[in-house]
Amino acid sequence: MRILIVGINYSPEETGIAPYTAGLAEHLAAKGYSVVAVTGLPSYPQWRAYDGYRRLLWKRESINGVDVRRRWHYVPRQQSAIRRGLYEGTFLLTGLSALALPRPDMIVGIVPSLSGGLLARLVAWRFRVPYGLVFQDLVGQAAKQSGVGGGLL
Repeated sequence: MRILIVGINYSPEETGIAPYTAGLAEHLAAKGYSVVAVTGLPSYPQWRAYDGYRRLLWKRESINGVDVRRRWHYVPRQQSAIRRGLYEGTFLLTGLSALALPRPDMIVGIVPSLSGGLLARLVAWRFRVPYGLVFQDLVGQAAKQSGVGGGLL
């Protein structure tokens, strides 16, 4: 069975949502499932792409049995509503590359990333397969914890 996991955060990020997403993917891979994770460039919590990932448009890695497909996205150095929107929107656009992957049997979208949830829905619709969402946090709370206050800029 092929499982596609879509979410912006993934290992080697050691805090936030990434350890849970990677743990889920690696657990499924260890059980014998073919797992592909479409994710962003690691940048949390310092809000800067990690060394070895800067200036990349995409990267493919194998991490503990998981086929990890990283996609470029805007990473805001300072948080605001507009910058958070760009962060989500650019991952949504580059994450659409999941439409070109082999057909999965099911899809899991990881939220609080709105883009992870939307991508899961879009890819599931395209391939006509079931999908589910894992809510690790609520988007509003995640934005607040990321430093997004009441202002746009």
